[in-house]
Amino acid sequence: MNNVKIIRGIEVLVSTALILIISYALYLRYLPDEEAFQQLVREDGFVEYTTVFFLFLSSLVCIYRAFLYRASGKYIGVLIWALLAFLFFFAAGDEISWGQRIFGIESSDFFLTHNKQAETNLHNLVVGGHSVNKIIFSSLLFVVMSIYFLF
Repeated sequence: MNNVKIIRGIEVLVSTALILIISYALYLRYLPDEEAFQQLVREDGFVEYTTVFFLFLSSLVCIYRAFLYRASGKYIGVLIWALLAFLFFFAAGDEISWGQRIFGIESSDFFLTHNKQAETNLHNLVVGGHSVNKIIFSSLLFVVMSIYFLF
């Protein structure tokens, strides 16, 4: 029982921090000058690393939840939480281009040719003239969320 209270406390803390950061970003976007906002959202900047932190933290919470479901014998829950953990971890890695700039790794020819930023990540890929980011996070996510909220 204490573990459940601890994880809920962590979720409240993380959610509060996220709301504060989003509020601060909105403040910087609409009140001060454009330069302050661009500094905040630049590549390898505060927003990018904060996003990675929360995605990775979300992955850890999902792993913890998967273990809770495993202990209770609810294997569908284990599968769902494990899948979510993988997706959050993958998104965190992709956001920082799998450490490419951090570790000084060069992109392969494929990514140099097909990536908008010439980085080793999937969300900036352009394949056949179509942005993978737009397809996944606009079209596909809209369909998935619509189905989820309908049912």
